Amino acid sequence: MPLPPKTQTKICPVCGALYPKGSTVSRREWGRSKFCSRRCLYVHKVHPPESKVCQHCRQTFVRPPRGRTNKWWAEAKFCSPACWRLSVQVNGGWRKGVYEVDKSLLVKNCEHCGRAFQLSYLSQMRHRFCSLSCRSRALIGHVLEVRQYPKPNKKERKLLKLLGPSWLYVGDGQLTIGGKSPDFWNGDHKLIELFGDYWHRGENPQPRIDHFARQGYNTLVIWESELANPELVKAQVADFAEGVA
Repeated sequence: MPLPPKTQTKICPVCGALYPKGSTVSRREWGRSKFCSRRCLYVHKVHPPESKVCQHCRQTFVRPPRGRTNKWWAEAKFCSPACWRLSVQVNGGWRKGVYEVDKSLLVKNCEHCGRAFQLSYLSQMRHRFCSLSCRSRALIGHVLEVRQYPKPNKKERKLLKLLGPSWLYVGDGQLTIGGKSPDFWNGDHKLIELFGDYWHRGENPQPRIDHFARQGYNTLVIWESELANPELVKAQVADFAEGVA
């Protein structure tokens, strides 16, 4: 079985793309062709491509026709990201004469332990911790802090607005009674608990009321669905504060 003919290719001097010879292109036309498309021919005639020498491989590379700004081209020193990575020595230090960078710019302080640590690349400036252990400890500490002092949700803020300034939100752990934390406290011996229709569906609030009663606190339970009638909630809270309920 005869082998398929080898495809002839060329490199476009404008975009750097590798383009093959078409089936309908004659040998004379293929010998004169220099660009992969009419657009690259137009760009070459109107805006001749600028060229630089890569500081790693010493090969000449041209400016891409689009997708790059003038600032990028002014700071470009390598023909590709691969040459930039090869120019940097990972195991401490830098290859001399290729890409000189001030090492003081690659030093950061760990946000957990405060120790200074050395970076290997400029792209690692977003790193915040010196090691994975510091990152894990900081993450665990943040999660515990959020769990220990949660902020009031939307329904709790709505109820707090109806209660007025005489009631305080203590659901973030400020007040713990017998191992349980109520939602609202008036500064005396009265508590208010807000039960969500989803999280507390089918739950009997009497055991929680009895638990706080054994500690000397009176408790009023308000369900989330009752917040649809603010006047009724205000009346319940007023009667509870006066000792009627």
